[in-house]
Amino acid sequence: MAIADKSEQRKISDLVKQILAAKKRTPEADTTALDREIDRLVYQLYDLTPEEIAFVEAFVNLRAIMYQQFAPNCTSSLHRKCASDLQPKCTTPSW
Repeated sequence: MAIADKSEQRKISDLVKQILAAKKRTPEADTTALDREIDRLVYQLYDLTPEEIAFVEAFVNLRAIMYQQFAPNCTSSLHRKCASDLQPKCTTPSW
């Protein structure tokens, strides 16, 4: 398991703080570049190959597509997963 040193931790922490500050100022703020930089640092931390990175990103993209397709039908606000009493109304798959 990879463990980030203090410098790596600080870089990631600073990026997260930038994202949170941007979203606080403007909830619709585009933080894609900051997100991608965090991704890059994590990939580097785990010494992922280009093939492994492609696999991770494909999985994340597929999950995002599934979330966009099914989550709007769910009335639960907790991670868009359905509470047992809402289950009949919800079509969100169990991931």
